[in-house]
Amino acid sequence: LRDITDERQYQQRISTLNKVLQQLTKTESTKAVKQTAANTLADILDASTVAFYRFDDAEWKLRPVVAANTTVSEAHDGELPVIDPGSGIEWTTLKNGETTVVNDFERCETRGNIDRPVRSQMAVPIGDQCTLVVGDRQPSAFDDWTVTLVETLGAVTEAAISRMQQQQELQQQNQNLREVEELNEQIREIAQTVVEADTR
Repeated sequence: LRDITDERQYQQRISTLNKVLQQLTKTESTKAVKQTAANTLADILDASTVAFYRFDDAEWKLRPVVAANTTVSEAHDGELPVIDPGSGIEWTTLKNGETTVVNDFERCETRGNIDRPVRSQMAVPIGDQCTLVVGDRQPSAFDDWTVTLVETLGAVTEAAISRMQQQQELQQQNQNLREVEELNEQIREIAQTVVEADTR
């Protein structure tokens, strides 16, 4: 009976993930993409904390962008902490560009570790500026399937954000071309006016 229940839960998770993956490709803002991904992981995994951190190159810190089930914020006056350079697995992941998993914070030493109400945590790089962080109150909460799921959703999130950025760049290029064409048209009209004046 337990195997059947586990299989049903697995199938439900896959179905939910597939629906969300389709939704991400249609989302119109990067923040909405991240929020949808965070909410999805929080629901599928029943995780304590899911958050996206973005690198702030002005202050050289990692700042939270969106979050779901913010257990970590409970330990920081209702807000997710800003992470200083070199602190925790968030920076390790961003620096190395690879997924990092900690099975139990109480059994390991993490440089610059912040006050964490979670026991286990994983971080997945999203491009070279962002990190997806998932935490749980229980130790060893992330098996191989869970890690693969988070990495898959992270990859789709990154692809969706990249698509939007490309569209924005294309729209800007088109806008620039229109402005150049309008300027050229004005120049042609002025030149024509000068020619007509000279021939009178």
